[in-house]
Amino acid sequence: MLNTDAGLKLFHFLECNNLAQLVKEPTRITKSVESILDLIISNSPGLFVSTGSLSPPSNCDHNIAFGKLSIFKPKTNCYVRLVRNFNNIDVNQLNYDNIVRDFTSDIDVIYENWFELFSLIVDRYIPRKIVMIRPGDKSWMNGAIRRAIRKCDRLLKAYTKFKSSFKWEKYRINRNLVFKLIRKAKLDYQQKTNEILSNPATSAKKWWNVAKSFYGSKVSSAIPPLYENNNYVFDPKDKADLFNDFFVSQTYLPIENAVLPELSPNLNPTLSNIIVTEVEVANLICQLDTAKACGMDGISNKIKLCNHGIYKPFTKLINISLSLGQFPQSWKLANVLPLFKKDNKQIKSNYRPVALLSCLSKICEKVVYMKVYTFLVSICFFYRFQSGFRSGDSTVMQLVYIVNKIYHCLDRGNEVRAVFLIYQKHLIRFGQLFNSASNSGT
Repeated sequence: MLNTDAGLKLFHFLECNNLAQLVKEPTRITKSVESILDLIISNSPGLFVSTGSLSPPSNCDHNIAFGKLSIFKPKTNCYVRLVRNFNNIDVNQLNYDNIVRDFTSDIDVIYENWFELFSLIVDRYIPRKIVMIRPGDKSWMNGAIRRAIRKCDRLLKAYTKFKSSFKWEKYRINRNLVFKLIRKAKLDYQQKTNEILSNPATSAKKWWNVAKSFYGSKVSSAIPPLYENNNYVFDPKDKADLFNDFFVSQTYLPIENAVLPELSPNLNPTLSNIIVTEVEVANLICQLDTAKACGMDGISNKIKLCNHGIYKPFTKLINISLSLGQFPQSWKLANVLPLFKKDNKQIKSNYRPVALLSCLSKICEKVVYMKVYTFLVSICFFYRFQSGFRSGDSTVMQLVYIVNKIYHCLDRGNEVRAVFLIYQKHLIRFGQLFNSASNSGT
């Protein structure tokens, strides 16, 4: 390889990038020359046990270059989980209209009493079951196939022990049944995935989740050792404390030199009270996404399946919370997950927090948002060019508007200039920038 200019250039490239060429045997042999044209390049040559070349196929003059890797793939262990069996809900009995008793003005006490009765009734009418989670299973695997495989293994052991034609016939019949079940399960799974991928109503997130399942693209959620103060943090608890301190520090805004703007008296109508109806709460519960994870209270979004039995007391609980102006402390608790953004996974600042809140708190939040948004629209509060977070509009509309303005100016021979601001951190600094621009008449 070093006898030619191209070989020397490749050698220097590999050396500069800390790469190694592992094939040492000629991969193309003719009557006059032997050369290494088929290469195996790696940045981890220690993972290879052996490399070399094999005899070429009949229709090719190049040998087959091969490399044997020594990689241990850890086995994913099965584990059990206790879940609610929503398929066996006693719908007629799950109805409790009068479990909210506001004998006190403390919303935390009211919610604790409500949640205690709610848990007792749910435990009574929504039974629990133990399920086995098998991370290594194929997507089309089901319980019928597992039972047939186990039975087939037992019959094979019986035949091996007794060597009778009767035992062999039973094993053969069950083995053919296993093959039939597997073929049917694969066909059903393929038809289901094809329907999802071809359905225009399928969301982009669900479409990509299904598409990635075909080629087994799974991103590991494990967090590597974090680099902090010239040391590596390996312990999971220390990692959690490190993330917690960092996320909390990001919520601090320097207010020592902050100046509040002067607000003119508001003569517009005000929203002084929020009251939600039972129909509105029932509709919000029906909109819960069952694929979302639950919060710290363990209440799954699958409570939408028993909506008719919980929306009345929950409506009363929300109205009490809004009338008192108090939010239950339990609804403020969340399971916070660090989600990797970009660059180095060992740097804590490259993660952002994702809070898994209680589904009940999110319903209450949607109630307030719905009422406040409707009120602001009624008084024409929003700027007419605002596209984000508005019903019936989106940032796509804003993009189309900007592109149209640019094309219109270019057609008229005018000059186009634009200023783009990226909101990432320290929003107060951008606020000071806007105040300065406003004071200068910009």
